[in-house]
Amino acid sequence: MEKKREYIDNLLANIKNLEEKFLAVKDEDAIPFSFFREAYNRTETIMRLLHELENLQIDEMRAQMEKLILFLSEVENNKKTIEKAAETGAIREVSEEETKAAQTKEVEKHEVEKQERETAIENVQQKLPNSTYAKDPVFSEYKWPEKKESEIRGKNKESSSLNDVISAKPAVLDLIKSISLNDRFLFQRELFNNDREAMNVLMAKLNTFENYEDAEAYLRRNTSWDFEDQTVKDFLYAIKKGFE
Repeated sequence: MEKKREYIDNLLANIKNLEEKFLAVKDEDAIPFSFFREAYNRTETIMRLLHELENLQIDEMRAQMEKLILFLSEVENNKKTIEKAAETGAIREVSEEETKAAQTKEVEKHEVEKQERETAIENVQQKLPNSTYAKDPVFSEYKWPEKKESEIRGKNKESSSLNDVISAKPAVLDLIKSISLNDRFLFQRELFNNDREAMNVLMAKLNTFENYEDAEAYLRRNTSWDFEDQTVKDFLYAIKKGFE
């Protein structure tokens, strides 16, 4: 019971922390890029704790079942002892009907208890999403939200100029889709002096690299950014996710 309370207290603390993070960004025009990563990690912790709490519950029920089986085994052994003693005359004779009635009553009592515990275990298992949930959980990979193509195109042939740049070498992937709309506005304002065309040209260049390491090296050689700045770190994290 103490272990169960510890899990529940830990779950409540994580849920409260997650609620506070959502309340903190509720009224903001642009949600910080790091919020999604922190919220996802917190959610993963909650799922893990729930899984461990469920396993604790199943282990407790299994222990109760083992005690019941041991008890029934002792009843059976006592039955054999009584029968053997009756045969040797060590105890007073008891009518066959009385012996059977007592044995039947005892077995029925513990059979009912056994059925109640088995029913409780079945009810817990039926509440699980599938039969494999009691095994090690597999958490789904977080995918960054994709935006419609129209949201990253300008109204004045920006897409045409971007395609001209990309056509020189086929792009491995479209990194712009790994960045949410709010973060695009943030990066455009903070890192590109609010110049959308400059950002599009750089993203097109980064598309031509085959891995994140080459893309990061290019940025360090060809930009004057402070790579200890949080906005720059968030931009690099988004680019890295795009290559994964």
